[in-house]
Amino acid sequence: MSYLQFSVPPIPHYLNVGEVTYLPGERHPNRRNIGVFDILFVSRGSLHISEDGAAWKVSRNEALVLCPDGHHFSVEGCDEVTHFYWLHFNAEHWRQVAAPQHFQTDPFERSTLRQNRFNLHVPKYCRLPFPERTFTLLKNLMIMMDQPSSLARWKEQSIFQDLLQQLMEMEESRSQSAPGVIAEKAALYLRQNYKEQIDYEKMGRDINYNPTYISRCMKQVFYCTPLDYLKHYRLEQSKMMLINTDFHISAIAEEVGFPNVSYFTKCFKEYEKMGPRMFRSKYRALTTKRWDISD
Repeated sequence: MSYLQFSVPPIPHYLNVGEVTYLPGERHPNRRNIGVFDILFVSRGSLHISEDGAAWKVSRNEALVLCPDGHHFSVEGCDEVTHFYWLHFNAEHWRQVAAPQHFQTDPFERSTLRQNRFNLHVPKYCRLPFPERTFTLLKNLMIMMDQPSSLARWKEQSIFQDLLQQLMEMEESRSQSAPGVIAEKAALYLRQNYKEQIDYEKMGRDINYNPTYISRCMKQVFYCTPLDYLKHYRLEQSKMMLINTDFHISAIAEEVGFPNVSYFTKCFKEYEKMGPRMFRSKYRALTTKRWDISD
């Protein structure tokens, strides 16, 4: 499955919406570089659409997202009377990916650097998980186009975000599959026990799953091994302690579960491109400066 990955902020921005009905034999227009994203929501019949060498038959209760810089057209006419809604929106930072590349700002950056960045993933083509709800939202958008108030414009954006969420349910459902449930259970176990010495065998016994299967599930859902996830989480906890406590570096290393300070320092430098002492000095000064400005 192909996905459109949006780096947020800024969030994708709704522009306008409409609906079209084609008779048998009629085709979607041949367009190139239209400059906006165009989502087709089919409520009846089917569309035969090609974009940049790929082709889809978009049938009832399905959706396809066309890209602003692509070339799309109908490869054949409609087989039957076909009705669909179209929706245009803009987004600044995006790309197509074969699989979701999950990213979000860690708690340290959110609290200290005042940043909250993350990726959204919308399937290029999907079956609508809640078609009736989706079509109701589209109809509401069409009604609101004739309302001149600023509040209406705000509500349009809110409805659009709800529509995007409907599409993202496809990606969310993946994490609720059996591998997703096991990966989440393993991740929770690692977060709750990160101060302890953990290996695959112990984790497998404690959460009652085969260690090899746990590792495969975490790679599928989090794109890393359990031990890599654990190391990353320990480093995130150490960053908070470096900023908020006066503990010695060796004490912090022991507190977050590293076997010795040398290995902790090595991992920290690989992760942050600076040592823990330099990190503490840099971000304590930055945090103090920000508080001084706010005062």
